[in-house]
Amino acid sequence: MNVPTLILMTLMLHMLAQAACAQFGPNFPSPANQRLRASSPVAAQSTNMGTAINGPVVNNALPVSNSATSSSSPAGEPGLDFELFEPGKLVAKVGDLPIFYGDVLGDLNQIVEQEMPDASETLKDLRRKELFRQLLPRLIEQKTVYADFLRSMPDQSRVPEINKQLDQTFYDSEIPQLLKKLDVASTKDLEEKLESIGTSLRNVRQAWRESQIVGFYLGEKFNEEREVTHQEMLDYYREHIADYTVKPRVKWEQLMVRFDRFPSKDAALSTIEEMGNRVVYGARFDAVAKRESHGPNAADGGQYDWTSLDSLANKSIEKQLFKLPLRYLSDIIQTDDGYHIVRVQQREPGVAQPFVEVQTEIKTQILAADRKTKVDDFLETLQEEIPVWTIFDDEADAQTARDSFALPTR
Repeated sequence: MNVPTLILMTLMLHMLAQAACAQFGPNFPSPANQRLRASSPVAAQSTNMGTAINGPVVNNALPVSNSATSSSSPAGEPGLDFELFEPGKLVAKVGDLPIFYGDVLGDLNQIVEQEMPDASETLKDLRRKELFRQLLPRLIEQKTVYADFLRSMPDQSRVPEINKQLDQTFYDSEIPQLLKKLDVASTKDLEEKLESIGTSLRNVRQAWRESQIVGFYLGEKFNEEREVTHQEMLDYYREHIADYTVKPRVKWEQLMVRFDRFPSKDAALSTIEEMGNRVVYGARFDAVAKRESHGPNAADGGQYDWTSLDSLANKSIEKQLFKLPLRYLSDIIQTDDGYHIVRVQQREPGVAQPFVEVQTEIKTQILAADRKTKVDDFLETLQEEIPVWTIFDDEADAQTARDSFALPTR
């Protein structure tokens, strides 16, 4: 194959991956959302390197099938009795493709450091074990699709050429973003940074390669769209009307006294009663709040902007807000922190968005559900065709052996 043809093929690969992302949604592996992944191409309950610096994201690179998830722990139990491994430890094999602990270690370390930076190493190790159980099945799923791509190629000699062109894109577009995200100045500094979190530039590059190929491969397989009928969209709208309904909301104000500011609850109760009475007899609510209230918005006169139903943590207060007549003071409400009086200034009822306004969105949702079903079915087929071994298979066999020789209990 000549170089121009190869470049064209790679460009097509890149564009098809982007198209697949648009079809399958924001969690699909693509140049946009698989970019800068630390080690594993899959990141359910994990991070990608592009966003990990600012906090973890939950992002499935592939729709996760039930069979892959359930196979992640023997007998359905998420046991944590295995030892943590060295990066070179073989933890799974998909067909002839190995998966090493180092392929997922970078993701594990990123999540753990973000979730519990000050925890002891013992607690961090426990969390790594738990996350490893969650990440490995998803990594296996993506590796399975990659294996199917490789076996579907009539000419395996083309793989190095494809990787060469993908690597050029990786170094041209991905490396600069990694440097920026990790706040390092050179590729050498980047390699040191990646090694400090348990991965390597080589792992990042290979994960990126595979994510591009998997995105292209699935996009090519499932890029056909069927016609969605008007009746089908209308039925979906009616079945999911809650998703297209704007919740009721209120603008309100609050007086509050905190228990920790008084010697007794009786003293706090007496104070909130006096505050409420002053408003009843003509004092401005905002003036009383600014002068005497202990609420978080007291400095703003106790005023709260539009608040939607089900958005408040305190359900006692929320219940009053959505049943009180407008501009009536509530009864005194007791919470764990203190006493409250609230008043609703404005209220808007919940209204459903018109069908014509959400019709396009509904069509997208229906087609996305169709594609997910197709991908799930495809993954189930691959799991029957491509052998998969994990280190937990040995653990399950060992447990079965232990159980068979266990002494009966009296």
